[in-house]
Amino acid sequence: VLLTNLTQTDSLTGLKNRRALDEVLQNEWARLQRHDGCLSVLFVDADNFKQYNDRYGHAQGDVALIRLAECINRHVRRRGDLAARYGGEEFVVVLPDTDETGAVRIAEAIRREVEHDHPTPPSQPVPPFTVSIGCATGRRSRPSSLEELTNLADLALYEAKRKGRNGVVAAVDMVEPTQPQS
Repeated sequence: VLLTNLTQTDSLTGLKNRRALDEVLQNEWARLQRHDGCLSVLFVDADNFKQYNDRYGHAQGDVALIRLAECINRHVRRRGDLAARYGGEEFVVVLPDTDETGAVRIAEAIRREVEHDHPTPPSQPVPPFTVSIGCATGRRSRPSSLEELTNLADLALYEAKRKGRNGVVAAVDMVEPTQPQS
């Protein structure tokens, strides 16, 4: 059990890591294909994190990521929900049996809490630490694959960033998804 926890936990944030995330996503997608219901995925990205890290250093950047992870985890409460660090300053939330409305509600709660409790050094004037979040919801028949579902969440995240950051975009609300820029 200890070894499994070590191999599935992000050492900085204490959230599940990419390996655990991939396993949960595969299992939840398979479950969705067997039963009626829905599966929502949130992609959460710290806005302008490279500039934050460059200005305040990696130690303060780590503190910011830890506090962001704690915030996300506070809003992922139900058994079966999962918060994971995807990599760098990106996080993913898996919400089985959560529709678009519920996913956006959770995403907006995370965004608001981060905006109002941004992890910045108290002695320095800093622009707010914010996040952008993309949401996508799948059902048994749509989208056609887990890859398509996660791609929709990723495109929604890019749309939130394109719209000025510090926002939540649901894939269902995008008329024409914008492809990410390199």
